[in-house]
Amino acid sequence: MRELRVGSGDNGNGNGNGAAGQGRGTMRGRRTIQFDNIRTRPEHINSKLGTSGQSVRLSANYFEVLHHTDWCLYQYRVDFAPEEDRTGIRKAMLRDHKKVIGGFIFDGTMMFTSHRLNPDPMELFSTRQSDEAQIRITIKLVADLTQGDSHYLQFFNIIMRKCLGHLKLQLVGRNFFDARAKVDIREFKLELWPGYITSIRQHEMKIMMCAEITHKVMRQDNVLDLLSECHRQGGNDPRVRTPTPQYLYWRATSRSQGIEVRKLCMITYRFIVIVLCLQNTFVKAIVGSVVLTDYNNRTYRIDDVDWDVTPASTFPLKEGATISYKDYYSQASLLTILHQFE
Repeated sequence: MRELRVGSGDNGNGNGNGAAGQGRGTMRGRRTIQFDNIRTRPEHINSKLGTSGQSVRLSANYFEVLHHTDWCLYQYRVDFAPEEDRTGIRKAMLRDHKKVIGGFIFDGTMMFTSHRLNPDPMELFSTRQSDEAQIRITIKLVADLTQGDSHYLQFFNIIMRKCLGHLKLQLVGRNFFDARAKVDIREFKLELWPGYITSIRQHEMKIMMCAEITHKVMRQDNVLDLLSECHRQGGNDPRVRTPTPQYLYWRATSRSQGIEVRKLCMITYRFIVIVLCLQNTFVKAIVGSVVLTDYNNRTYRIDDVDWDVTPASTFPLKEGATISYKDYYSQASLLTILHQFE
């Protein structure tokens, strides 16, 4: 957070020495809060358990995580060169060296093992199946983890998420859902997916896992279906049949050019208006929506639509080279875009 500076602006009482940049609800001056002095309970109380009254037995959605206390975890960072963004491909290439590494847990960036690797750092090489490129994998020790470390709990959460994946649950966003148990609501073209939320944390005495039930509402149509629907509705827009004053002025001043020219311009005018209405309707319908791409099970929020970009357009890569969207999806996700100029 940027530090507030004391300026010579008016502070509201005419002194002319107020603090610059302060607004309603902000901290005044350079004061800092001493969090060590905040007391959430009396000093003589060491436990949150009550000592008087009648005890009540309750049930909660927390489960104890059984673990060994006589082992240590080692955290490693794994880098790929050239860079590989797809987590699934990164895991597959590292899995090829399981005999060399031994047992490990890998989340796409960090790797956890119960033994040290030798040498450190360790360099391995794998062949990427999509383009037969040679990828260098560098594994470097980051830290030794002991019980109570935050990354120690991250390790348990990774294991739990792997277990949910082995149960054939589908990852959507950050949670897992059961697509096989979905409920179809065909009247509204919707699907209701049941799912689970899990979180493992250190509590007062034990490591506990909280498990909750969640649901996600999925639309059965895709973005292309929405675009086609907006295209069908565009021809019925009343603005298409209502000439603008600019068009009426042009028609009055161009009669000498012949009726064929006027017909051609009228067709062009209607086409432009239809396109503009289509774009306006589609943008209002799609902006703010969250879409799920089935080739990588990731969700994205749509903030805007660029009508000047097509699959044939190019963009720069991290290495500095340029590639078209069509070629990128062909190489990265093995997808073939049929309409190159859509």
